[in-house]
Amino acid sequence: MALSASWRGPHRFGTPFPGESIASSHSMFVYVVFVIMSDTGAGSSQGGGSQGVGQKVDPGRKYGTMVNNNVNHWKCIFCYKNYITIRAEERAALTMKYQPAVHEDDVDLDGDQPIQKAIKRKNRGPLDKWFYDAGIPFNAASHDSFKKMTELVGQYGMGLKLPSQYELRYPLLQKEVANVQAELVPNREEWVVKGCSIMSDGWHDSVVQKDIVNFLVNSPKGSVFISSKEVSEVVKDATMLFKLLDDIVEEVGEMNVVQVVTDNASNFVKAGKILEAKRPHLFWTPCAAHCLDLMLEDIGKIEAVKSAMKKCMFINAYIYCRVPLVNMMRRFTEQRNLHRPSVTRFATSFITMTQFHLQQANLKKMVTSEKWNKSKWLKEAGARKLK
Repeated sequence: MALSASWRGPHRFGTPFPGESIASSHSMFVYVVFVIMSDTGAGSSQGGGSQGVGQKVDPGRKYGTMVNNNVNHWKCIFCYKNYITIRAEERAALTMKYQPAVHEDDVDLDGDQPIQKAIKRKNRGPLDKWFYDAGIPFNAASHDSFKKMTELVGQYGMGLKLPSQYELRYPLLQKEVANVQAELVPNREEWVVKGCSIMSDGWHDSVVQKDIVNFLVNSPKGSVFISSKEVSEVVKDATMLFKLLDDIVEEVGEMNVVQVVTDNASNFVKAGKILEAKRPHLFWTPCAAHCLDLMLEDIGKIEAVKSAMKKCMFINAYIYCRVPLVNMMRRFTEQRNLHRPSVTRFATSFITMTQFHLQQANLKKMVTSEKWNKSKWLKEAGARKLK
């Protein structure tokens, strides 16, 4: 019987077939020979073996030697490459092997075993419901600690005892605090070698009406939170503030501190001067962001700047209190907003004024457009003042 077209015949290594490039011939390391042959034409078990009279010689076996006494694995006697011979009926059986029809949207490959997505969704149901019931932000699912937790729960299996509220509130929390302190050991070692800066960040909690100061330590390795203190009763007393700063310096280590950074409030300035007098080797430094904020506050007191700021605040409030007008404004400004919040209150005002200056031409086009003249706002006194 004739050979299939997939058999390419014996060849010496490095010799390309007709119509084939040299590179492709070199890249053919292992090739498969599909031989269509009858049961009586199997040939001998070694290359060049005797064939029956009138039977066609199997080239795959004529020009090869058997490997490890496996009738399907042969080695070419010319190029010494391994190849496989498969009977026609075996090949047909492989192509006709039953494959279950499963839609790709219903299958998620996990290794070599298909897993139905419906089952996975059923198992995940209680987990996502816990997120919704507890009001946990969705981005918490991307935290490495959440992934590690789910892996450990799966490894433990059934019968895992969950921690109680008390265990989460005290013993486990104390254990995690100890772990964090252990992670800060490299930072503390760097403080001794390169020094560090103590930074204070004061803010007012308008809900409970309390003044709070957060203390952080900054070094080339990064910033570390140290503690948070309520200063509602001492914020007006420079001596008490000095004692508070002095305790933080003592906690970090006097010889490790290079400078102490606070805001420019008068009481903090006095406390910083007292601290410099007691510890001459360190410096008190005012906060640069607070300095800029105070400078902008003074600039805003200039009459021309003050008048322009009032006009911008009126226009901004009038537009953003009307949703249709906001949409109209964005069409003329190419989806740009006029209000640009910033870190500090006075910086926000000046950035908003900058936006008004950049969008001045577009705002003029808006209040002179046909759509504005046909709108209901044209009759309002605020719109006439805005125009």
